[in-house]
Amino acid sequence: KQVVFFQPFLRFDALAWGGMVALLARMPGGIARWRDRARMSFFAVGCPMGAWMLLYGDCWAGHPFTLTLGLAFVAWAFAGMLALVLAGEGWTAVFRSRLLGILGRYSYGIYLFRPVVEGGLTLLLRGLGLYEAHPRSNPLGLDSQGIPAIGGSYAPGVLLYGAAVLAISSVLAFLSWHLYEKWFLRLKERFQTA
Repeated sequence: KQVVFFQPFLRFDALAWGGMVALLARMPGGIARWRDRARMSFFAVGCPMGAWMLLYGDCWAGHPFTLTLGLAFVAWAFAGMLALVLAGEGWTAVFRSRLLGILGRYSYGIYLFRPVVEGGLTLLLRGLGLYEAHPRSNPLGLDSQGIPAIGGSYAPGVLLYGAAVLAISSVLAFLSWHLYEKWFLRLKERFQTA
């Protein structure tokens, strides 16, 4: 019996943790009040999850623990890091950089467009005869697992494939932001907040 998991639309935990951090930031005393707990969350949960990823290598993503509690723990660790960034923890200054603020405008678009671009690029490569079936591909086979070896190594093909997916997704996210999203974000000024 084969079970297929597809996390992005079924995983609510990351949104819940992010919402909790937003609520804590609005409480009296703000997020700084929660700094010690956030530091503990990030290190006590993030370090074991990092070790889990390193221990299992490529297999960690499909492991039953990862698909159930593991991703919730990853979301918990990143919520701790987000709280530390908001609290102004010294080592998190890199996450408050202007460059990351600019990239943040486009990151959600990249997240949304990447699977579509990856699938389209895979279909194009299949049509050109440059894609091989691979047993580790996702159920639709729309990923980099079928990229053929170049010069005896899969690395160049996978790197080129990844760079192409990132470049195309980034262009689409840029266009989406400037032609669509930012105009809707301006509407928020017309609504009162509590």
